[in-house]
Amino acid sequence: MDIRLVRGFGIAAVVSSVMIFPSLALARPGVPISEISFVGATTQLGSDAYLPAQLTVSDRDTTRPAGGGLRRYDVHLAKIFEVTNFECKRMATRSSNIPWRGTGLAWSYLANGGNTFMGVFTIDCSKAREVVNRFGLRGAEQTVIFYEEARYVGNVPTLNITGANLRAWLKFVQSVPPQTSP
Repeated sequence: MDIRLVRGFGIAAVVSSVMIFPSLALARPGVPISEISFVGATTQLGSDAYLPAQLTVSDRDTTRPAGGGLRRYDVHLAKIFEVTNFECKRMATRSSNIPWRGTGLAWSYLANGGNTFMGVFTIDCSKAREVVNRFGLRGAEQTVIFYEEARYVGNVPTLNITGANLRAWLKFVQSVPPQTSP
């Protein structure tokens, strides 16, 4: 397990060595996620700010097939929306270890073990809810999140991007181009 705790001024969280496991309940292809981390000076962020987040994957080529008609990039973007929705719900109910109530998450997406910058996805909580409502949820993945000294293990609901939703998801992914900066 490769755990790298990235510390910001006010908060640091890491989800490390998360594996999207194929299963009968989820029907998701197996795609490794190296690290999901939340960092930022939350005490300095306003309520309309986006919390910085980072998704790091080991893949050098994110266009490789992931199975089920998806590329690894498609699965990575699904994970970004899933975790955004999960954290937004937890922040809204004050059950999150993140002491901040903002607009959403600004994700930096890094491939090749963090050596290839893929872009930024700024996703507000309402957009994450909209995506969940559009595609639905199908099962959950156990996810470990570290918030500074606290360790949280939770089941993050996964998007239903199989079957009839597959083509719609692929089209949606094309409509969400990465930004070059937040």
